Amino acid sequence: MFGKPEWFHSKQIGWGLVSVTWRGWLYTASASAFIALPFLFLLGRSQVPEALIWIATSNAVLCWDVAGILWLMKQQGRDNVQLVSHIAPQASHIATRYFDLHLRRRA
Repeated sequence: MFGKPEWFHSKQIGWGLVSVTWRGWLYTASASAFIALPFLFLLGRSQVPEALIWIATSNAVLCWDVAGILWLMKQQGRDNVQLVSHIAPQASHIATRYFDLHLRRRA
């Protein structure tokens, strides 16, 4: 895998990644150039079958890398999940980075 999960966020709609750091943008630009330049070179030499093989293969490698990054992001998210009962079994108020939880008992 070439990219790192820290460089991206997963897309809210659709499948893929959104760059959030300069390294993510560099990865995106490099991947685009890596795919487009040889493709255009092969088309310029009238090697259409080779150009199509190149574009299909390089896009498959890019999709494999993005899938690996998304898988790592999902795994890292699972490691940060804890049950409230394990954190503070007697607490009635628990604050986290994104949520402010108030526990109440059913009557």
